[in-house]
This record gives sequence, structure tokens and C-alpha cells, in this order.
Amino acid sequence: LKPVDEIELEKNVRNIAKEISRQRNLEETSKNAKIIETKEYLLKLIQTEAISGFKNPADANFFDNSENSNFQAIIFSMDYYNQKNRKELEQAIFNYFSFFTKVLINQKNVIILILKTKNQTAANNCIERAANLFESRTFITSGNNLIGLEGLVKSYEQALTNKNFLF
Repeated sequence: LKPVDEIELEKNVRNIAKEISRQRNLEETSKNAKIIETKEYLLKLIQTEAISGFKNPADANFFDNSENSNFQAIIFSMDYYNQKNRKELEQAIFNYFSFFTKVLINQKNVIILILKTKNQTAANNCIERAANLFESRTFITSGNNLIGLEGLVKSYEQALTNKNFLF
């Protein structure tokens, strides 16, 4: 064994620390980019594909004070729906969630409902009512009620992936 040169050892340790720091920064940057991408996607959907008949008058100001507002994303899956039942579900969503400030986005196989509310319990009660009405014909997932646009992004991602919120 050859003796360890302290200067070389210190240099190697610093290089390793820099590499670890660089990797963490890359991971954080990647995570932030994904959040921004999802946020932009949701905002674009809301601006271009929201169903105008399902907006409250207050929805024109949906994102006012958004950093201090709570949002919750709910996804209604349309895999087993024909167009007749889809319209029926849209009407039920409108009726059950009528007292919420909301935006409804109609896509090919899903309806995305974004609520602006702090009352997750009331939202979940409405989800359960909708699920009971349509029973096996409905697959509904919901994200948590979170603060700000970043919270909306997280809630949407939870609704896409979190199986704990199935109805």
C-alpha cells in the first residue's frame, strides 16, 4: 500500500462532492421542469378546452389570487361510456358540483374537473354521490386539495396516479 497524499485525497473528495451536488441540481431542475410543463399543460387545457356551459360566473376569475387558493383535481374516466352517457355524466357533474367554483375539461376518454375550494370533505361527498349514481360505469380518481398552482399540478398528478382516491 502506498501512503495517501492528503492534498490529492482532499481534491478527490471535493470533486466527488461537486459531482453529487451537480446530480442533485439536475434532479431538482428536472423535477421543476416537469412541474412547469404540467402546469402549462393544465393552464392551456383550461383556457382552450374548458366547457363554457359548465363554468360559474366567478370562473372568469378562476386564477385570481391563485397562490393563496386551494385547488383539487378530479378525473372521471370515460372508458366505458358512449356519448349519450357522457352527456348524462357531464350534467350530473354540473348538478353535484354546482356550488363550487370550477372548470370542467372534456377530453377524449376523461373529464377533468378542477375545483377551487378549501372544502375537500364537501368535494369528496359530491364525488361519492356521482359515483353512486353511475356505479360500475364510472371510474373516478381525485387528488388532494392543495394550495396554489403548484398544488393544482400535484393534485392533478395524484388524480392520475394515486390509487388511494378511487371511487
